[in-house]
Amino acid sequence: MRKFVCSSVLVLLAVVAQLAALPVKAEAVAACYQWSLSATERWVLSIKSHSMLVTGERPYSVHGKYVSATCGVATISGSIVTNASSSHPPKGAHLGLWAHMVGGTGSPGIANETCFPIVMNCTTTATNPTPATWSCQSRSETPAYHGITTLTEVPVTDAQCNAF
Repeated sequence: MRKFVCSSVLVLLAVVAQLAALPVKAEAVAACYQWSLSATERWVLSIKSHSMLVTGERPYSVHGKYVSATCGVATISGSIVTNASSSHPPKGAHLGLWAHMVGGTGSPGIANETCFPIVMNCTTTATNPTPATWSCQSRSETPAYHGITTLTEVPVTDAQCNAF
């Protein structure tokens, strides 16, 4: 009987250890950023973590919307990679976004052909995926280079962040 109990306890411990090793389903985090190119434009992001790449580096998937007074709402996709490891300098994060324009606002006088996809490449020295500020370079498919701009975090309750 004692041998059976000890064997059962060992099996139970092995099962618990296996369950503890399973990855936890990550929840997405929302963030909203004001673009320095225009005070009314917002990049609203849903950021979800994935497993580690290498020591200290973690990828995140990004989905969301780009809100523009001229172009209305466009879907966005992208990714973030953070590096918190001192063995792989520099520490920081990189963000790549693609705004998939779906046309203008539909308002009279605003032509759909004025809205083009935007490619955004950003970096920060912060090691988290939602820093207060991103330093970015971007272009649209016109092709128009927007220069160096910033994305500055604003509360997700901001009226422009909630526009649709």
